[in-house]
Amino acid sequence: MKTALLFFGQLRWIDNPYTSSSFKEFIVNKYDTDVFGNFWIPEKTEMLSHSGHTDSPPSPSDPDAPEKIQKQYDFTSIRFDEPMDFPFKEQLL
Repeated sequence: MKTALLFFGQLRWIDNPYTSSSFKEFIVNKYDTDVFGNFWIPEKTEMLSHSGHTDSPPSPSDPDAPEKIQKQYDFTSIRFDEPMDFPFKEQLL
C-alpha cells in the first residue's frame, strides 16, 4: 500500500528517539511511504514560540535540527521556511 507521511511546523524535540522509531516501525518500514516535510526554522532564536491559543512556554531551538531530521528520514521532498505569525482575533480565543 502506498502512503504519504507529512511532517510540518517547527522542529521541536528532534532528539526524542521514540518519535522517529515509532514512525519508522509503524508507517515508513511497513508501507511504501513517501515522506514530505515543510518546516518553520527561525533564522536566529534560542526558543521556539507557540501559537497564541496555548499557554505552553517556549521550547528550546536546536540549530542542527534541519540536518538531524534529514538524517532520520529519506524525504521525497523537504522545505524550510521562516516562521509565520497567525494572530487570533480576541473573540476567537
